[in-house]
Amino acid sequence: MIRVNKNNNHFRIIGLYLFVLFISLSVIVKIVKIQQFDTEINTSSQPKFFAIDAPRGNILADDGSLLAISMPLYNIYLDMAVIDEKLFENNVTELAQGLSSLFGDRDSTDYEQFLRRKKQEKNRYVRLRLKVNYNQLLALKKLPILKLDQNIGGLIAEQRPHRETPFGELARRTIGEDREVNPVGVERAYDAILSGVDGVHLKRKIAQGVWIPEYSESNKMPKPGKDVMTTINIDMQDVAEKSLERTLVNENADWGCVVLMEVATGQVKVIANLRKDTLDRVSEYFNYAIAEHIAPGSTFKLASIIAGLEDGKFEVTDLVDLKKGRVEYYDRVMIDSPHNLRKETIKKAFIISSNVGISTIINDNYKEDPSAFTDRIYKMGLSTPLELELPYPEALRMPAPNRKGWSGVTLPWMSTGYEMALTPLHLLTFYNAIANQGKMMNPI
Repeated sequence: MIRVNKNNNHFRIIGLYLFVLFISLSVIVKIVKIQQFDTEINTSSQPKFFAIDAPRGNILADDGSLLAISMPLYNIYLDMAVIDEKLFENNVTELAQGLSSLFGDRDSTDYEQFLRRKKQEKNRYVRLRLKVNYNQLLALKKLPILKLDQNIGGLIAEQRPHRETPFGELARRTIGEDREVNPVGVERAYDAILSGVDGVHLKRKIAQGVWIPEYSESNKMPKPGKDVMTTINIDMQDVAEKSLERTLVNENADWGCVVLMEVATGQVKVIANLRKDTLDRVSEYFNYAIAEHIAPGSTFKLASIIAGLEDGKFEVTDLVDLKKGRVEYYDRVMIDSPHNLRKETIKKAFIISSNVGISTIINDNYKEDPSAFTDRIYKMGLSTPLELELPYPEALRMPAPNRKGWSGVTLPWMSTGYEMALTPLHLLTFYNAIANQGKMMNPI
């Protein structure tokens, strides 16, 4: 008769269960470490492809001058482990002399000591120099050791994107900037054309977070983006910006803009936007010309005059009482710059930019039917967003009768350019239409 020890069986089953549980937990912990904490593992046999940014196309002025250009720069590293000892010893002194002559930042002795130290450490990713230009890279590839293939000479050149504006701050805000957050200007508007097609390059991991390029038949060079020619004229832009800068300082103004548009075509030849800080330093900061929505003030009076003339309400030779520069509309008072004039022609009222005169003729002729006035203004395109190539916020504001905010004083104040918000470019487009015999051109 055989007796079975049930207690021993229980202990064996429990022990086996705990052993399996321990192995399972160990595997789970290892997986979590690899996935979440990037624990270093041997990936030398697992290279992968990385994208290489394509050089952006150039942005040109109307005569072909470069407003923005991609000038590739390179970060230079050395893989000292692939360089043969004999090759290194026979050429290190000459290489050090060449590096010293090329960069001029240290003498050849320092370079040689640096190279020997890194060679002794067998460093796979030695940082030699950052932001090397293309001509310097070509010179590096002619130096001893470095002129050989990467797997023999150890030279690693990593391209980095770099954008330059040869004319500095000139039209800087209009040229814009290609950045991850809120790109602006031509760089943003024509990004699809300027971007090109990125390339790919195989890289191998040699240390934590360090990847070096590898040869592969699947490597593809990036295709540069296409150029964009603008209507900007460099000479005119330069004159306008200098004049605007002087005016901001002399008038103690916070900001200002200048836009010069070709009458017959609508081509914008100048678009200058400057801001002055508390230290009287002037810089391009914001595209006020197309994005600043403000009350146009007296520049709007021409639209009021044209509305009345188009509707046959008056002639410029008609008389209007300027009331010595003061008139009341309900609880508000409209005033002019000091004068003692009374009966004058509408033409004279416009010439002296009389608030009293312009508001009087518009209020007297349209107060019974203000929609007739606003409809005429709308037909002039002053309440319609412009179809611009450059992106800009649409924040136009134009009052309308029988809507919230309209009151008995809206019409007279509107006639003199208040109670509304337009951009400087809107006003320019309107004035350009007058200069163009009534044909309105969309700004290009």
